[in-house]
Amino acid sequence: MGTIAALTLQDAETTPVDHVFTPISCTGSRAVLVNKASTTPMGREKLIFDFSPPTPNRSTYKPKISFSFPIEYVDANGNTQVKDIARAEISYVIPASLTDQERANFSALVRDVQTEAKVKAYVDDLDPYY
Repeated sequence: MGTIAALTLQDAETTPVDHVFTPISCTGSRAVLVNKASTTPMGREKLIFDFSPPTPNRSTYKPKISFSFPIEYVDANGNTQVKDIARAEISYVIPASLTDQERANFSALVRDVQTEAKVKAYVDDLDPYY
C-alpha cells in the first residue's frame, strides 16, 4: 500500500507554476489532497483518490482519481469568489487477473493518451471529433 504524501503538479502557463497538493485526510480507501495556495477553502484545488478492491461479487479493482480546479476572481468589494469549477474524473476498472506488466502497459497508455496532440485539442481547445 502506498504512503500518502504531497504531490506537485505543473500547470500549462508559459512559465509553469507548481501546484502542491498536501494530504488533508486519509481514511480507509480514500485519500484527499488539496492545494492550499488559495486564500479561500472553496477555491482550493482538490485531488481525491478512491480505491475499491475486488469483492466476492466483482473480480475487478476500481481505483478512481477525481480532480477539481476552482476558478477564482476578486469581486468589486475586494473579496475572492469562486466563478466556476472544472472537474475531471479518471475511473479505472482493472481485472484482478492482470499481470504486473499488463497493468503497467494499461497505465502507460492511459497516461499517454492525454498527451497525444489530438486528445489535447479535444480537451484544451474543445475541438470535438467528427
